[in-house]
Amino acid sequence: MRIAFALLALLGFCLSMVAHVATLLGVDVREHVPLVWLLHLGVFVVAVPMISAMRKWKSRSFLTTLLRGLPVWARAFTISLGVYTILNFIVCFAAAADGQAAEKDHRYVLQDGSRFVRELTVEEYHSRRAMEIRGFSGHWMAFYFLAFAVLVLHEEAPDRRNPLHRVSHVRPE
Repeated sequence: MRIAFALLALLGFCLSMVAHVATLLGVDVREHVPLVWLLHLGVFVVAVPMISAMRKWKSRSFLTTLLRGLPVWARAFTISLGVYTILNFIVCFAAAADGQAAEKDHRYVLQDGSRFVRELTVEEYHSRRAMEIRGFSGHWMAFYFLAFAVLVLHEEAPDRRNPLHRVSHVRPE
């Protein structure tokens, strides 16, 4: 069952990356794939077995235990993805500071909560919606990869015969 959730996490990561790259290219993913929000729900599906696996770790320092138990390539990727997720969040948060794109009375508008800010062009509307998915997909990628890493790549994952598993060092605690 653990492998099934790990494969689901890997699939979620790949789909999130596709959505993310599409938004970087200016595509309003929601326009073409309205079900993209299912990736948001999928994070919670893979989080349950990930948390269950982490509860079995002897150490309670999540980040240290996670990073020490990963192969070198996965450790570097996890750190890079974490830094990218934070920077992406800052960029997306700043871009949405003046409001969100919405459709009201067959017009595209920018609104801050329920307050009307201004009317948007079609291009602005789709650009803002792409930025919204970009913000979410950056986080989806991080959470899906963490689930995959914990379930398959971590040194405490049950299948030690995994060819992707190469821990560079062993540190006694």
